[in-house]
Amino acid sequence: IMKKTFMEMKLFQVKPDKLEQFEAKIEEMTANQFKCEGCISLKYFKRFYTIDGVELGESPRELTKVVKCVKYYSYWEFDTKENYGKAIKIFFDNYNKDLQKLLISPFDINLGYSVLGNTYDDRIQTKSFRSVSSLQYNSDRNRIAETQ
Repeated sequence: IMKKTFMEMKLFQVKPDKLEQFEAKIEEMTANQFKCEGCISLKYFKRFYTIDGVELGESPRELTKVVKCVKYYSYWEFDTKENYGKAIKIFFDNYNKDLQKLLISPFDINLGYSVLGNTYDDRIQTKSFRSVSSLQYNSDRNRIAETQ
């Protein structure tokens, strides 16, 4: 049985002159976020690329200039929404005030349950996944389709 996890996605719009401070804050936050009860995974990423103006199938192009802010995203996954509730209180209590000084506006939070219940690691262990090579781009439908 696949167990669905509770997930949070944050969007941080960081002031261009505060990038080093924000990335240092990520290191501090990550160490503590992983310690929260029920935390399954946590990832941060900085938006470096876009597919705007790129032929589909080509590599994304690198962003070359900062317009207003630099976007960072985080994905935080939990076993239950109750454990997430406890963790987000700790996060706000410890980091919200300092973070707001680095951002152009308060960060956005999106919450929900995972759609697929198992992780990549689960699929490797159970061998219940198809190889990536079985995916191909179906250009006439503009979507990813599985080959037979």
